[in-house]
Amino acid sequence: MVSASVRSIILSVTNTVPSAETALQQPMTRVNRMRMNISFDLFSFIMMTTLGWFVLIISFLGFLQVRRWEWNIQRSTMVDMPEDLQALETLDHTIGMRA
Repeated sequence: MVSASVRSIILSVTNTVPSAETALQQPMTRVNRMRMNISFDLFSFIMMTTLGWFVLIISFLGFLQVRRWEWNIQRSTMVDMPEDLQALETLDHTIGMRA
């Protein structure tokens, strides 16, 4: 059972909160417009900050991925390089020309 004091509190709270219909029927007051502008500004700030950090982090991760590809390509060409140098040295020795 709900006590009388709890019931009176529930009724007082539900009576003070306007319904959606009454909120739409009431004209916009200066205070309501200011609150709405502040809430839109806050929402915009949060969205721009979140989106900005997301773009920054994604860009940085993409940069690191490209750098990793570059390092792998450089490492793979460095492994093949001694064989190429040895072939060039034998060619130079055979032809007799030095660079």
